[in-house]
Amino acid sequence: MKPSVFKVVVAGLGGGAAFWVVTFVMFVLVGSGPLFDPALQSPKFIRVWTELEPLPLFASAPHLVLLAYALFGVGYALLLRSVARAWPAGAWARIWRLAAVIWGLSCAFFELLGPANLLGEPPVLVALELGFWAVAALAEAAVVVALQRQRVHEAPAAAGKRGRIVVAEDAQ
Repeated sequence: MKPSVFKVVVAGLGGGAAFWVVTFVMFVLVGSGPLFDPALQSPKFIRVWTELEPLPLFASAPHLVLLAYALFGVGYALLLRSVARAWPAGAWARIWRLAAVIWGLSCAFFELLGPANLLGEPPVLVALELGFWAVAALAEAAVVVALQRQRVHEAPAAAGKRGRIVVAEDAQ
């Protein structure tokens, strides 16, 4: 049984919000030092983020970035809904697969075409950012998978044990 579209949208919105929070923590609270250190970072990168107008939406309109992350989250939740039967049933197997899709198709793609290619960011900082994106992708995937899971109580005779909870998608 597939989760309802409403549940998928809620999972996607939750995943997008988790992605936004984790990227803020990783990039702003943890990474702002090395990412904006003139001794390490490309001068072009620093100018784009701090001086050249218009400033990136991350700096000038973070609410629009949150909206975009929420829409991407809904897209990833719909993707999971469509491939769930083909993926292994366990939550961790699905989290890792969805995180790899998010990281590879969004984060790594952006990082390699934007900061690395256009802004001349040094490879060591690209690697650091790819690690930050991996944490965010894992958080988003965990929220999406957790919120889409269908829990169904089996009848005691069918379960073999009294009160056992079976995840419906895992039982198929």
